[in-house]
Amino acid sequence: MRHIKRFFAWIVGFVERHLRLLLIAMGLLIITRVFAVGCYAVRMPSMMPTLIGGPPVSDRILVDKISHRFRPLGRFDLIVFWSTGDQKSYIKRLVGLPGEHLQLARGDLVVDGEVLRKSLDQIRQMSIPVHLWQDGDSLAGPWIRSGEGWEPKDAHAIAVPNPLESVRLEYQPAIRDIYFDPDGSERKDRALIPERVSDLILTVEVEVEGTGSLVLELEEAMDHFELVVPLEGGLVRLLRNEETLVEHALPGGLEGRHRVLFANVDDRLHVRIDESALAFDVDFVQAPPVGAPTSSVSIEVRGGGAAAPRVAIEEIQLERDIHYRRSLGGRHPSIGRPDFLIRPNGYFFLGDNCPESRDSRDLGTVSAQDVIGRAVAIYWPWDRRRAL
Repeated sequence: MRHIKRFFAWIVGFVERHLRLLLIAMGLLIITRVFAVGCYAVRMPSMMPTLIGGPPVSDRILVDKISHRFRPLGRFDLIVFWSTGDQKSYIKRLVGLPGEHLQLARGDLVVDGEVLRKSLDQIRQMSIPVHLWQDGDSLAGPWIRSGEGWEPKDAHAIAVPNPLESVRLEYQPAIRDIYFDPDGSERKDRALIPERVSDLILTVEVEVEGTGSLVLELEEAMDHFELVVPLEGGLVRLLRNEETLVEHALPGGLEGRHRVLFANVDDRLHVRIDESALAFDVDFVQAPPVGAPTSSVSIEVRGGGAAAPRVAIEEIQLERDIHYRRSLGGRHPSIGRPDFLIRPNGYFFLGDNCPESRDSRDLGTVSAQDVIGRAVAIYWPWDRRRAL
């Protein structure tokens, strides 16, 4: 009994000594939770595939509720805001800033009459996967092979037998702005006809021997773009409808293993070879579309020089840009407005899963005072945790 009394006396003494610290800690926790950092559950698929909205799985995100009071919001930030119209909170991507005239045209954002061109880092953060092929997978299905030179023992390797010949790999399925259910599958009961997407990012990893050239091709409407990379080194050429736009030297060539990126997004062409070996961007003005929108992707190996080229394809990654459209589908069908004038103290938000997103196209511009904060990280599910 004496030991029990001593134990309880120790407990009471400990609480009395540390009660102030406990109260301070609890107060700081409450202040942080209410004013500085919040938690938000993504409930709908309007931000797929960037954020998953359940059921069966919903991303939980941390929201910085204080920095926007001291630092301006940035375009393409993920923002949680309060809608006074239907008295609920949303998370969307910020695309329009105060006072801007915003239009949605051919899948792109047009701000004050100019196509809004994203940086390559922004494109990578916002891109939507279309197809990933890696060594060991079958090239059959979406990819169609043509030309003589495919090695029978290695279905992904190309050996061009004649300097005058070429071997070609072309992606067959039409790339469209499908939208998604929470489980990531394509939604079928949509109210809108899918539109073809031409803003694409093609990345290939290759193992190269010999001479010749590697050619990556992207097509958009009336424009055919080619990136021609000499395997043995020399001038890398970027062509539009067979006319050279720009040339850059690549002294070392592609001998060995390399990663090549070719992207056409927002009326800007991006080229990267091993990120730093060669990097350049070229802006262009798109011709008015004639007929139905088109897009195509192909990889070609052309012979040339003394040593026949051999190119082993190790990986192909095909992605598309977010395709913004005026109309909403799914649960909130609408005809759509051609343009929007953002109030001086307002912001314009769109969902990444654009056809299935209720956002500023329907809700209107959002006042600065209704911004709750920036989304900074996914903390749950555990296997999806990452910074945003």
